Amino acid sequence: ITPLNWAMHIIDEFPTEVHTDIVKALLAAGAEPNAKVNTENLGGWSLFHAASYVGNLEVVDALLRAGARVDKQRHRGITALYDAVQQGHDRVVDRLIEAGADSSKGAKSDATGQSIVITPLTAAVLGGHLRVVRSLIRGGVDVNQAGSGGQTALFSAVTKGKKDIIKLLLESGARTDVR
Repeated sequence: ITPLNWAMHIIDEFPTEVHTDIVKALLAAGAEPNAKVNTENLGGWSLFHAASYVGNLEVVDALLRAGARVDKQRHRGITALYDAVQQGHDRVVDRLIEAGADSSKGAKSDATGQSIVITPLTAAVLGGHLRVVRSLIRGGVDVNQAGSGGQTALFSAVTKGKKDIIKLLLESGARTDVR
């Protein structure tokens, strides 16, 4: 663990704040943006993931410029893009896609008692994040990609009654003949 990894607050296992000025000062002094994280001390959160989760675009951008690996995963295969998607941070999602983030990399969930992979697009749909869905589509995500449970984003949007998202997915080529 380096000082850079501690430039954030974590409460109840989730980041709540990232200290922009501290991060910038540490990066300017040569801090390594990809330093190994002690998962016991920080709950698996790297600063890059935490900044994406809380929507701190300034820190995400600074870390990317310093060489942060855009698709580095934390527990359950979660990427910084997935963190930003779940929280509805469309500007961070746009920046991560621009930096080459893989929008098809899902995360494992065992909320139902069985381990399944949920795609970023489906996570955006389930969260009701229309702007993020739009960002992912603009970034080239496959609107018909299914998670390991076999459900597509359209299927999830229909089950949740997300009319605006359903319309956008259909306009973007989502197939109606798959689950």
